[in-house]
Parts: sequence; C-alpha cells; structure tokens
Amino acid sequence: MSTVSVDDFELETKCFYEGECYLVRDNGAILRKRRPGKRRRPLDDKWTFGNPCVHHGYMMHSNVSVHRVVATAFLGEPPSKDHVVDHIDHNRRNNRQDNLRWVTRVENILLNDITRKKVIAAYGSIEAFFENPQKPDIPGLLGQFDWMRTVSKEEARVSRERLESWAASDKPPNGGSFGEYLFVTETPTFESEPQYEDQDIDSLTPGAIQRDWKCPSEFPMCPDEINDNPLQDYFSRLEDGAVFSRNRYGESVVDIAELNKDGTCLSVICRIDSWVKSYAVAKVTVEEEKFIHTSVSTYFTYEGAEKSHCALIDKPWVEPEGYVGCIDDYC
Repeated sequence: MSTVSVDDFELETKCFYEGECYLVRDNGAILRKRRPGKRRRPLDDKWTFGNPCVHHGYMMHSNVSVHRVVATAFLGEPPSKDHVVDHIDHNRRNNRQDNLRWVTRVENILLNDITRKKVIAAYGSIEAFFENPQKPDIPGLLGQFDWMRTVSKEEARVSRERLESWAASDKPPNGGSFGEYLFVTETPTFESEPQYEDQDIDSLTPGAIQRDWKCPSEFPMCPDEINDNPLQDYFSRLEDGAVFSRNRYGESVVDIAELNKDGTCLSVICRIDSWVKSYAVAKVTVEEEKFIHTSVSTYFTYEGAEKSHCALIDKPWVEPEGYVGCIDDYC
C-alpha cells in the first residue's frame, strides 16, 4: 500500500484564486490561508489534496476545484474564459502541476491522445463526433471515476506512460479493471481531512442556495417563500421550456422535472447553452427554509442525463430499444 503525502513535493508557491490566498505545491496539495481579521474556518491553514466529488470525480476543497487552483498557481490565469484545465493523463485526481495545462474544449479533444482515443472508440472518428456529438456508435471503455486516484511522482510517470501506450494502440487493455492496468499495486491512500464546510453559496435569487454550483446564478421559477409543500409548488412552475437557471454564461431550460415519491427531492433535466454537452441535471431540496439547488453534472446525451435523473428520484431507468451505450457512460 503506497501512501501519497502532502509533504512529498519539490516546489511551493503562492497564488490568489477567487479572492482567497493559497499556498500550492507541485504535488497537487493546497493550503487555504486564513483571511486577515476573520475567524478561522475549519479548512483554513491545512494542507490537503482535497476530496473527490462523487458527481464529477474532481478533487474539491470546500466549493473550489483543486485543479484550477494548482493550474493558476503554476501556469498563470487561463488565457480566456473558454479555457479549461486538461488532466493530461485523464486522471482527475492527479493534480500534479506537470499533469495540468490550459486548453480550450476543442483542444482538449484534439491535443490529448487519450481523450481522442476514447472519442474515436465511441464514435468511429473525430469527424463523426463533431458531426453529431450526442450519438456515439458503441458503449464506453473506461468506466467513470473508480480508477482515478491521487498519485505519487513515480505512479504519475508510470500510469501516464501506460495510458499513452494504450492511446497509441489499436485495442483496449485486456483483463482486470482499468485501475489495475494502470497502477498494478494497491490503491494508494492520501492525506486529507473531511469536508466540514458546506459547499453552498447564495444565488442571485433570494431564498435560493447553490451547492456545487460555483457560478452565481438566478432561478426565475423558484418560489418567493416556503409554504406547506414547497417542492410541489416549485415543481408546478417547471413547465417544459421554462428557464430553470440563468447566469453570465447563458440559460438552462427545463426539459423534464420530477419529484421523488416522498416529495423530498426535485430533479430537473435541462437543455443548456453548449455546443458540446447539451444537457444538465440539477437537484432541488429544502433545508432550513431555503431552496437548495445542487448541480449534479452535465451530459453529452439525453440518455446520460436521464440515468442520473432517475437515480436521484429512485425511479428505474428504462433502456431505449436498440440502445448500445453512450459517451456519458465513461466520460
């Protein structure tokens, strides 16, 4: 069992990200500094790799993506608002500085051999993906996040070499899980503390809270007050085509909304302003007289969004006739 330590590093620097001061190490560990004159928060002044989000697999520190802090510290600010952080080895939990780079979403497909191999496997060709990114030809290859992990410098080198070798081959690895293929040894542990802070921020709509939803947004259909049956009230407003959320990047429009059986969870599939991923799923609950809007994830296909939606409301997902899988099964 290998242990990845936050103290196993070579370079350390400081950066400011979203109004906070961080110390950042080249092994992907970060430390958020206590705000001058402010009360110390539970996660302040502690080194951590973060904790993996169950929805998208990225390492999070409170409501901040660790990879964006590390990239900002060692690579500078993103060249534009359209740039994202590319994990070169496709391991979302490997935030070592030499595994990160700023790319556009198109460059992420064209420049990353591993991403390109996955897309070609699912669609037949890059051209087919751009022609219709919602309809892959075959099911996925790699699973979702179970193989991803925080890695030591040597594990990062070995796993990247194996991934690049796989990307250059004409067939997937044979036998065992993808993680076993990459790492061989047992899953390493890493130093981290529980996330005591809620990943919540106030939205632009009074009485509406955002959870795992970083960009300040408004929710036009959100009720102004909590009544005896608040989620039913919210649900009755979410007609097909209604604007569910709006922020500086665009709008999400209701495709379908449903309550779970006991009325404690409202799940919403939305169409979003994106030429790559066309769907998003959001969960709405009520806590302490507030509507909590949780961003679950975004999806290339309706089937991918629908699977997540059904899981949220504990409803069986019915596989469409002729269904052979979708890219969301392994992205």
